[in-house]
Amino acid sequence: MDYFDILTEDGDRTGIQASRHELYCDGVYHGSVHIWVVSDGNILLKKQGTGKKRHTGKWSMACSDCIEASETPLETAQRLMINTFSIKSEPRELKLLFVQKIHNKSENFINNEINYVYCATEPFGYTKIKNESDNLVWKSRDAIEKGLTSNPRDYSFSMEEYIRFTNSCWENRRRVNFHTHTYRCKHAQGTEEDCVREAIEKGVDVLGFSDHAPFPNKDYGLRMTYTELPVYIAEIERLMYKYGRKIRLFKGLEIEYIDSMEYYYYDLLSIHGLDYLAVGEHFFEGSEGFENIFSDGKDTDVFVRYALAVERALKTNCFSFVAHPDIMFIRDFPWDDNCERACDIIINAALKYDTVLEYNANGYRRGKMRFKDSSRYPYPHKTFWEKVAKTDIRVLVGSDCHAPAQVYDAYMERAVLYAEEAGLNVVDEF
Repeated sequence: MDYFDILTEDGDRTGIQASRHELYCDGVYHGSVHIWVVSDGNILLKKQGTGKKRHTGKWSMACSDCIEASETPLETAQRLMINTFSIKSEPRELKLLFVQKIHNKSENFINNEINYVYCATEPFGYTKIKNESDNLVWKSRDAIEKGLTSNPRDYSFSMEEYIRFTNSCWENRRRVNFHTHTYRCKHAQGTEEDCVREAIEKGVDVLGFSDHAPFPNKDYGLRMTYTELPVYIAEIERLMYKYGRKIRLFKGLEIEYIDSMEYYYYDLLSIHGLDYLAVGEHFFEGSEGFENIFSDGKDTDVFVRYALAVERALKTNCFSFVAHPDIMFIRDFPWDDNCERACDIIINAALKYDTVLEYNANGYRRGKMRFKDSSRYPYPHKTFWEKVAKTDIRVLVGSDCHAPAQVYDAYMERAVLYAEEAGLNVVDEF
């Protein structure tokens, strides 16, 4: 018997599993995958056979099923392509378009899904179908739209999903990640080459390394040593040569801004030849001296001091983007005027100095937490990004991966989609 992960309404695993029968009897949230197969502007539809318990005789997308326990959405999509077409699809051939919630209810059936919608560009012709009771037919977009309008009950999918699919399917969106850590920072796993191989496997077009940077005169911990920096750079350059035909690689660092070290940031870019620096203020200098954003400060005054440090960093024009600019909201302080002011300082600085802000996927990996004012993800913080959405600030989605498997995982895919749905000016370069 197959088992499936029970999810929260936000799509996070609860640690509880259920059978397929229990999913629909209890109406618990679970994951599912829809795959739309397209070729030359046509769409492959499947007419559900009489052996199906649901949607018998209706037209559906080419592949669909629930996400089995411990599977990722991508792994489910690959499994479905094998089961339906006997084809092993590469990750770059399966494009995640959007995530939606599906709610269906009948007399003996309650369905609540977190549904991942993929598009597969049909590369294999009309292949042998394993289940001959399923009739697969290529249909034009006009024919499907007319059918959905005149006889919607003949289709298992909604007009809303179909429109979202057609609007996003033919977008030429690259997969990029400029926030990548390795074993060198002492709190991550995997070598640079492990990350490159994973990125190629996941269909990533551009990978930027931004491990935690060392400082020449002091070891602040959880980062490579200063003597290791040339080795790090040389290794990425070696990988550029080895894998240059498969993926674009960039050399970068994530680093804190310290006022007295301003010369060092220029040296990293000029003398050491790095492609970019990301400012990530885990600790910073302010009116209260050195402070750690995770632990120092008794109230939200620390948020303002953090924001002012970010502003001073951007003034140097050394930094291509601000890593997790809203990381301060990992602290359990209720929203107040200082929160508003800190957000405005960072946003206004990004506008003034034309600096990219990063929408960081690692906040989703941390999971929802209970704070004094609400239950939420520590970051990305909704209110912060609602403010950003009112501007034309460029936004880069970053994985902040600390293991090769996280280079472009389901959380990264979710972050890309959520950033776009929030109306942010998402870019794939800077």
